[in-house]
Amino acid sequence: MLSKKSFPLIIALIFTFLFITTACAKQTLTVGLYPDVPRIEQFKSVIEAEWKKIEPDVAITWDEKWGGGYEADPADTLDVYVFDTLYLTYFNAQGLLYNIPKNQVNNYEDFLSYAKAGVSSGDNVLGIPQLGCTTVLFYRSDDKAMAAATTLEDVAKALGTCTYYPQVPPASVGLMADFSNESANAGYYIQSLQCDKNQWPVSLPYDESEIDTKIINYIKQVIGMSSFQDALTEAPISYQRGTWFGQGHGRAYIGYSESVSTIPENQYDTISVKVMPWANNTEGIAAPLFYSDVIGVNTSTQKRGTTELAIKLANLMASADILVQCLGPYEGKGPQYLIPARNSAFQALSADHPMYQKIYDMVDSTSPIMFDAGPDARNWFNIMQKPLTIDYKADPTCYTDIPAKGGFIPDNAAAQTICPDTCQNYNGWSGQWTNIVTPSVCGCNTPRQ
Repeated sequence: MLSKKSFPLIIALIFTFLFITTACAKQTLTVGLYPDVPRIEQFKSVIEAEWKKIEPDVAITWDEKWGGGYEADPADTLDVYVFDTLYLTYFNAQGLLYNIPKNQVNNYEDFLSYAKAGVSSGDNVLGIPQLGCTTVLFYRSDDKAMAAATTLEDVAKALGTCTYYPQVPPASVGLMADFSNESANAGYYIQSLQCDKNQWPVSLPYDESEIDTKIINYIKQVIGMSSFQDALTEAPISYQRGTWFGQGHGRAYIGYSESVSTIPENQYDTISVKVMPWANNTEGIAAPLFYSDVIGVNTSTQKRGTTELAIKLANLMASADILVQCLGPYEGKGPQYLIPARNSAFQALSADHPMYQKIYDMVDSTSPIMFDAGPDARNWFNIMQKPLTIDYKADPTCYTDIPAKGGFIPDNAAAQTICPDTCQNYNGWSGQWTNIVTPSVCGCNTPRQ
């Protein structure tokens, strides 16, 4: 039996042990990176290495499930998360963003103007800008008609419509564009609406009756420059259209800047870029919406006492040196060609990589607006992305819709049998079919007159 005198000694030893254990234990920050980049491992490797130099006793745990905010809100376990600013105001309204004082953001004036304006909230920022992004129109530099095209109508006149039918176009023919993702399709609607109205924010529809048919027709015009098979079929791999363009297919394609990383570097001198015009209002075209990736600090860090460290890490992740390392060449591969949110990072990358200079000039030739879909973003996308996609597909420009023999097409396998027979007198089957309407229809290769 222990004596009463031994208790104080035991308690002292316990507290000493707990103190030593706590002091020796590594603190951890849980981080979610924006996932839709060519090489996320490059980000992880660079950030970990540089963070270890300044905070060797604070580990980083990567949240591999974080999807950029499109499908779910950030979990309380996340300390730092990089997200698409479509959800910037929404996340802030949900109390998920610690508002960082501007005087705690390193080299704030170095950010591109639209990035500073987009995250600013009085004396605070809602997040620290990291990357920018917009829909880029890629074309070959010797294509004079495309070089001169400013408006959507100009692009349509240059490229023509109904020029090909399969998923992969012939050499130097038509446009490649991706409308297979419903969420992205809803974003295109907003981009076109803002471009047409030349105002921001814009009033968004919440049911079919409120959809602007003029905007739907603009989107259909873009699809008409492509083909149903290309525009409305998911490509087999990321940035596939860039790869096809690099192989000589198509006359132009719409993609994000990073897709150029799939094209052989020896072709860069022959490729030009411009921001995709989604309407015909030249003032709206000059002030396009830019998707942006912003580093957010979770308000849950206040409960864990990690807010200060989280801000420190966010500043590191957004610093010019880190951006250059994350976006530049890596393990024998060329740059990622993502758009940095800092002028100095853009300038450093442009000095060594001429294609970056073309992208920088493209950004600098416009007055971008940060694409923030507002405090009801999650609800709006959930309600409207499917109806908008259905509207884009309805009554396509370049095909004759013929009622399917048998009346109903249950799936694509059945379409492979039904539609060639249905279209035998209409120059063959285009590959298009839908059962959204009754009866089901096959898209045949005879264009409307």
